[in-house]
This record gives sequence, C-alpha cells and structure tokens, in this order.
Amino acid sequence: NEGDMRRVESLKRRAEELDISANVEFHVNVPFSQIKDFLSQALVGIHTMVDEHFGIGVVEYMAAGVVALANNSGGPASDIIVPFKDERTGSLQATGYLASTTDEYASALVNALCISDKEREKMCTAARRSIERFSESSFDAAFANALNGIV
Repeated sequence: NEGDMRRVESLKRRAEELDISANVEFHVNVPFSQIKDFLSQALVGIHTMVDEHFGIGVVEYMAAGVVALANNSGGPASDIIVPFKDERTGSLQATGYLASTTDEYASALVNALCISDKEREKMCTAARRSIERFSESSFDAAFANALNGIV
C-alpha cells in the first residue's frame, strides 16, 4: 500500500544518510518462494513491531529454523518466544531473543550470531517444537476438545 511504500522510501533515504546503502537490500512484494529462499539462507530474523498482536512472521522464522529476535512486547513476548519445556528431560530451552531498546537488539543480535552452531541448533529445534502448538492439527484438536464439553 501507499503508506508501506513511503516507509520503504524513507528507509532507503536513511540507508543513504548512514552510508550503508551498498550493504542493504530492499525486497518488496516478493513471492512466497523467494521468502522461503531468503529464510533458508538466514541465521537471524529480526521483528521490531511493538505490541504486535500475535507475530506470524516470528513463527515463520522459527518454522524455517531461523533464530528469532523480536520486540519484548505483545504476542511475541507473551506467546511465541517463550522457553520450551522438554517433556522428556523437563529442562527449559530458549526459543529466541526478545529486546526493547536499540542496545538490547544489538546485544541479542551479537549473541545470536556468536553462539555455537550446536547451541543455535538446540535453540532452533526447541523453537520448532514450541510452535507446533500453533499448527492446524493442534488447533483442530483443541477446537474439537472444546466442543466436546458443549455438544
């Protein structure tokens, strides 16, 4: 939409002002296949929206095996990037990073990029297992269970 395009143009101007435009790419209205390709190459997905109601983009990062870094508010903080409890061991595993300030985002990004491959894989595996609760089959089962008490 027009507002989104104004924001993209504003971001492009800001990249020029910061003299980083040679290192920044903007992709607008790309097909889903290209999004999947980008995610398959990414290590970290950054989501900055404050008070996002849910955060489907964050769930998509996690499903793609990308470490999620999201704003510490709304759905991402309360429902998505929450510790995953391993039913077998009972241990809690981090599923991503939350941040509110520029410094927190920078610190979390450095942490996400510097953890070992083994730790990143543990986090991404826990994240994928955690978001199974948002799957269509989980929804269907919970909906059917709720109806059992009514019907």
